[in-house]
Amino acid sequence: MVRLVVRLCRERRAASGLIAILLFSASAGADSGTEAAAAEALASARYYDSFPYEEARALTDAGVARLAELLADPTATGVHAHAVLALGVCRREGAFETLVRHAARVPDGEVSSAVYRSRATIPIAMGHLAASDDRALAYLIDAFQNPPARASWRYSVLDEEKIARKLRRDAASGLATSGRPEAGAALASAIAGPAARQASEFSAHVAAVLDLHQRVARDGAHAVFGSDR
Repeated sequence: MVRLVVRLCRERRAASGLIAILLFSASAGADSGTEAAAAEALASARYYDSFPYEEARALTDAGVARLAELLADPTATGVHAHAVLALGVCRREGAFETLVRHAARVPDGEVSSAVYRSRATIPIAMGHLAASDDRALAYLIDAFQNPPARASWRYSVLDEEKIARKLRRDAASGLATSGRPEAGAALASAIAGPAARQASEFSAHVAAVLDLHQRVARDGAHAVFGSDR
């Protein structure tokens, strides 16, 4: 009789443990689904004044995974720009690799406005990420210091050469966004010589983003972007 009672108790404990595991798994699955849905909503929303940096910083691994899925979906280009920016701002594991994969999907020929916005957002996202990721910083420095003469794509009145020049300016903006000393040095060196100063449009842009870089380095991201990255 005693043995029977002991066995029944053990069986009940085992059953209780199994139920707890199943409930935890179901809860975790529901949480992941909610987090993925929140990430998709963040990328899909329309913003008129500013991007919700705090929400992007709150992204979880499940959210990052959902954004990666969206970026891999060629039918979801309308949300790509916000997905790219959110990945940079969140600074979670896997964000850099996802951005690099997206950047490697270089378009050809004329692109849509959605694709254009997505490509232009990559350097800014890398800048947010570069605040703590040396790989993103190296990516931006290379894009800034070794730009191609022509891009492989064009948009509206911007031909391949104009796109290449714009992407270099975007890389400068990304470096400034990072607030890193190495980024500031790269920017300053680009306009240090007489020849560089003659390129007025480019030099004016670099000078402007150097001011942004100094503010980020001095005041922090929260003061400049309204968010604690």
